[in-house]
Amino acid sequence: MPRPNEKIFSCPARQKIMEFFSNSPASIDTLRGIMAWTGLTKKEAIKALEELVKEGILTPHRTSSTVGYAYTPDKNMSKKIIKYFNKSGR
Repeated sequence: MPRPNEKIFSCPARQKIMEFFSNSPASIDTLRGIMAWTGLTKKEAIKALEELVKEGILTPHRTSSTVGYAYTPDKNMSKKIIKYFNKSGR
C-alpha cells in the first residue's frame, strides 16, 4: 500500500480536511459538506481533495450525481495519519 508523502501534511487545506476525517473517521462526505465543516473555498477544497485521493489518504465514492469522500480503508495509512495528528498536538 502507498505511504503518504510527508509534504502532504504541509498544506493547511489538506490539514483541515484530514483533521475533519480524523475526528469522524467513519464518515463519508461530499465536497459541499467538507467545505461547510472546514471553511475552505470550493477551489481550495477541490485541490486538496484531489491531492489526498492521489496520495491514497482519501477514497472517492462516486454515484451518478455526486462524489463522497472517506478515509482510506488502509489501516497502515490511517495509523500514519493518527500519528501525525498526535505528534502535532491537533
